Amino acid sequence: MSLVRLVKAVDPMSSRLDGAVVVVAGAGGAVGAAVVHRLARDGAVVVAAGRGEGRLRALAEDVERAGGQASAHVVDFLDVDALRLWVGQ
Repeated sequence: MSLVRLVKAVDPMSSRLDGAVVVVAGAGGAVGAAVVHRLARDGAVVVAAGRGEGRLRALAEDVERAGGQASAHVVDFLDVDALRLWVGQ
């Protein structure tokens, strides 16, 4: 299923992101990981994307253990062709 089809409208008046799919680029870094954790706590289904497979998998597992929803996706956002393939999956 395409990531584009997964995205749903979020109520801008709500502080919760219940069920919204959010892609975080650079999720393997410290700031990206903090953003992933915060979004998951707020109810988002987080797509943690970046280049470090081990860090991304560990991050997704941490989020799941804390009761959130996250998945790890290895993608280089500087590689346009790879990015197009990833978004089209």
